Amino acid sequence: MRAPDSAPPSALHSLLTPSELSTADAHNACTSYVLQRMPRLRRAIWWLPGPKREPLIALMAWHLLLQESSDQGRLPGELMGWRAVLSECYGQQPKRTLARALRPPLRDFDWPQDLFQGALEAHAELDRIGSFETRTDLLKQARRQSRGTAWMLLSVVGKRSERCDILADALACALQLIHWLEQLPNCLERGYLPLAIEDLSRHGLNILSLPKETGSPRAQALLASQISWARELLAKGWPLALEIGPYQGRLLSFVLRQQAARLGAMEASQWSLFAAPEPAGWTRILSCLCVSLATRAAPPF
Repeated sequence: MRAPDSAPPSALHSLLTPSELSTADAHNACTSYVLQRMPRLRRAIWWLPGPKREPLIALMAWHLLLQESSDQGRLPGELMGWRAVLSECYGQQPKRTLARALRPPLRDFDWPQDLFQGALEAHAELDRIGSFETRTDLLKQARRQSRGTAWMLLSVVGKRSERCDILADALACALQLIHWLEQLPNCLERGYLPLAIEDLSRHGLNILSLPKETGSPRAQALLASQISWARELLAKGWPLALEIGPYQGRLLSFVLRQQAARLGAMEASQWSLFAAPEPAGWTRILSCLCVSLATRAAPPF
């Protein structure tokens, strides 16, 4: 079932609505939202130097909320709100909470509007695409949705370079693929398939047969190949943790180890095609935190 084409204004998320909040309060609202979405980041985020924390939080709020709007099928109804946020970010008087939080770092780092606009358009058109013929097509979509945010995050930590951009691109694609795997039942219900048709064919599957294959050996082999692909991209981009300094590098290492743990949890649970995967669990997360404090190097994949 596809998302409705419109939604009443009251359905807009509070970060997308006009408010009387000050810039500081808008940042606090974004922080609360980010920690609600990523509660296990609560302690790790204080590794960041203060001046970098606010712009990173604002960007994460933008990315996570856009992702949530898309995942829950709210984006068609919220599209005007998102466009208003962008307009206010690059206009004179931001009124919406997210725009108020984004405006100061946007001025400080001179982020181009097309990076935000490209991500918004990529998410908005996802329902219309439906499926992807090749891994190249799927990777292109993942890149369009996430690369702009990754590059802006690099500008905050002062590490924009050709090498860092390439590493960040690999990580952004890996994280998007992992997110799609976790959201696979939801994606299929909404009418689009974040898997390459060529991968389905390679495992003797097709779009019509998928509902009958949940938990089958062929479906398990397909998901195993997707997990392996995501791991390859994580390994390719992991050296970025060594490039961006000891504090930011350890935070990035923790985030990436979390993602690797999520992939491990998927494998261990042998989850079926139409069931949400089991969470990684606190034991895995604490292990990720301890290892990240000790080293920024990648684990053996």
